Order: sequence, then C-alpha cells, then structure tokens
Amino acid sequence: MDEPKTLTVPEAGRLYFDLGRNASYEAARRGDIPTIRIGRLLRVPVVALDRMLEETRRDGKALPQRKLCGWFIGVRSCSPLSK
Repeated sequence: MDEPKTLTVPEAGRLYFDLGRNASYEAARRGDIPTIRIGRLLRVPVVALDRMLEETRRDGKALPQRKLCGWFIGVRSCSPLSK
C-alpha cells in the first residue's frame, strides 16, 4: 500500500516528534507543524513536513526557539527552552 500524502495533526506529532495530541495541535497552531485545512479537517502534508525537517538538517539550524509552558506538568509559568 502507498504511503499517505497527509496525516492528522496527532499522527504527525506522534510519528515525527513523539508529541501527544494536545502538544501536536499546539505545535500546529504555532506553525511548527505545517498544516492545510480542507473544510473542517486540519491535515499535515507529509512532503511539507519532510521538506521542513530536511531544510533544518541541511542548514544545521534548530527549529526556532519557543517558550515552553509547563502547564502539562503542573507548572503554570513559562520559561525559555534554553538557559
């Protein structure tokens, strides 16, 4: 069977980044996971995700630094990812 051309947001987050459902949708909302909307469906094009990761590897640059909010581990404040 052929590989799918799109994934759901939770599938993409889990397969590519080991993220849970809510973290995947949050990453998509921030633009860290590329998405397209088809009617009510929010899908992740596999080719766009692969291209984004390849460009990151080729440039030797990490994805843009974001603030990590710890609400999911019981901390309500946000802190930078790197100190």
